[in-house]
Amino acid sequence: MIKFLKQLYYSFPAQLLIHQLKNDHLTLFIWLYFFGMIGGVLGVHYGTQYVFLDPEYLGQVNFLSFFWIGLSLGIFIITYNITCYITSSRSFPFLASFETPFLHFSINNFIIPLAFVLFYSILIIRFQFVYELKIAGIIFFRLAGMLCGVLIIFLLTALYFHLTNTTLLSILKNRRLDEKYTMTQPNQWSSLTEYEPIRKVKFFLSKKLKVRIVRDVSHYDKNLLLNVFQKQHKNALFIQLGLLALLAFLGFFIDFPVMQFPAGASIFLLCSMIVVVLGAASYWLGTWRVTLFLVIIVIANFLTGYDFFSHKNEAFGINYNIKPAVYNNETIEDLSNTRAVEQSKNNSINILNNWKAKTGLAKPNLVITNCSGGGISAGFWAMLVLQHLDSLSNGKFMQHTALMTGASGGIYGTAYYRDLYLQNLSNKAINYNDKNYAVDVVADFLNPVIFTFVVNDIFLPFQRYQVGKHYYIKDRAYAFEQKFNRLTDFCLNKPLSSYHDAEKNADIPMMMMAATIMNDKRRMLFAAQPVNYLTCMPTNKKIEAAEIDAIDFNALFKNHDGDKLLTTSAIRMNGTFPLIFPSVFLPTEPVTEIMDAGLLDNNGFEITYRFLYRLKDWLLENVNEIIVVDIRSYPKIDPIEDHKIKRLLQKASTPFSVYDKWGLTQDYEHDNIAALTNEILNNKLRVIILDYQPNKEDAKVSMSLHLTEKEKVAIKGSLNRPAIMRKFEQIKKLLEESN
Repeated sequence: MIKFLKQLYYSFPAQLLIHQLKNDHLTLFIWLYFFGMIGGVLGVHYGTQYVFLDPEYLGQVNFLSFFWIGLSLGIFIITYNITCYITSSRSFPFLASFETPFLHFSINNFIIPLAFVLFYSILIIRFQFVYELKIAGIIFFRLAGMLCGVLIIFLLTALYFHLTNTTLLSILKNRRLDEKYTMTQPNQWSSLTEYEPIRKVKFFLSKKLKVRIVRDVSHYDKNLLLNVFQKQHKNALFIQLGLLALLAFLGFFIDFPVMQFPAGASIFLLCSMIVVVLGAASYWLGTWRVTLFLVIIVIANFLTGYDFFSHKNEAFGINYNIKPAVYNNETIEDLSNTRAVEQSKNNSINILNNWKAKTGLAKPNLVITNCSGGGISAGFWAMLVLQHLDSLSNGKFMQHTALMTGASGGIYGTAYYRDLYLQNLSNKAINYNDKNYAVDVVADFLNPVIFTFVVNDIFLPFQRYQVGKHYYIKDRAYAFEQKFNRLTDFCLNKPLSSYHDAEKNADIPMMMMAATIMNDKRRMLFAAQPVNYLTCMPTNKKIEAAEIDAIDFNALFKNHDGDKLLTTSAIRMNGTFPLIFPSVFLPTEPVTEIMDAGLLDNNGFEITYRFLYRLKDWLLENVNEIIVVDIRSYPKIDPIEDHKIKRLLQKASTPFSVYDKWGLTQDYEHDNIAALTNEILNNKLRVIILDYQPNKEDAKVSMSLHLTEKEKVAIKGSLNRPAIMRKFEQIKKLLEESN
């Protein structure tokens, strides 16, 4: 047994693995990243594993979508092998004596790639059976697609190296018998990287996968062996450079859905590019690679401070070509002056008067909807709930709704539903409560976004497109909005101000959205109506230095075509998923950076309760009861965690764990505000929570831009849960009592 283990230790596959564990830490980290992400250890809350286990292509999960995944995985494995070959082959000089050095190297470097492919295949089978509810035939057909993609890349790579192969025998044949071999530039190799210590290897796997004894090559001239490796490395580097050129070329096709590969495939390609850069750095920089890598980071950090080297995403529709708006404390106070506040407040009161007149009641019940963030699952749940409530009440729900707000993913469904409702007013053929419309908001958004990031954003985007009179750079934010437009038949591809008249006449509820200003953590408010009165709470001289914590977007950018801001851009700024979408930079001095509303308020309650407080006098006189419908894609009350046993890293991270529960801390604050608001409104406030709660056998829905079939079924099924149905009936009864 000891003899076998010793032989195993000195086998080529084992020595390659040991060499990589010792030297190729960054490459191994990428492998660990893939194992963790696909295995559900990393990013499970955001559903990152779904883009690999359930990839969509052109809206379908099928053989072709898995085939693209297989192609990209094959490219990643090949670039990994090429990088390892470039960095490791000098430690195994016997490779130069083979007819096909790279092929033998790849065969023996099988441990990590094979383990990953087997691990990945098992998880695909399990996921497709358990979560996608597919039969065995479909599962194995999809798995075959992935494996076929990998195999094709392997065969193409083998063909390339066969055609460009340089062997020791070919070099010996081409030199004269009396010629002593020397390199063209004797110090060329050693000047680039030091010759690494030779690792002892006794056995290797041949092309026929048979165990063979390693030949002794000590009698060959060292420079002769190095020359073989050098020529092979150049052939390998050509593949790597070709991959980079291919990715840059694909950037010209970001507008073509057929070229938008599955998000998982794009991630494999992105990591392939990283491995290519690491391999090239190791080849050209040798032992200086770490030092120069740090120098490059410092230089890149310096250069990205200049506009030419740093692309800043923009809000589509507004004017960036004139002098920026001044953003300072004086401007903020001026935007919220007494006159502006009163005018905007009176405007909302006039809208509420029109709303009340249309109900035909002396004191109707007023409904406000708050839809939480939580990825497209939040948009799906919000739209299903809104459709169900309106259908159940025979249209009374939307008639009684005066304000719709929320955050992040929930606004995706809310904005789409409201526009369908508006379309129905002029075209009764549009059934805005048709559940097929809800399905529109749960298509895979990640494919165009991640694909555009990999092939376009990384290479400093330069393609432009026009909105009105202005031009903007195409990037992954553009890709998202175009995808959203295609799914919603471009009904939201218009200025947010285009809803002004319909809201003014109370044909549709008002909608208000927010985003987080990262400079000072204020809120940026987006609405078709002026909302200056919501930028601060009323105060008096007894409260010193009361802060204005919100900005009316239209007021700040009135000279920058703020009223031309696209609805899709407002929705995107409200739901800017970190890392997936870029931050939005607005034309102010200093430049303001905008991110997701959920960072400050993941339900939109700040807008709701400030709206109620500011208009309390009108509400007390004209409304019977205010019903706040809290539509959230996750349970409001979570089980309490057990901290009895904590590992070392868990103990170290405990002080930061509060940030994992930011949603709970927001809920605590909102509950306090709700109680105070209810007291101010003489007990007229009622909050009804309609939260998606999965069954025990269903996993918690991920906060991502992709949903599995099982998640879609679970969300739909939650409408029929007894607790939810009782609340539906409660709302229906309240609306009937109002009449």
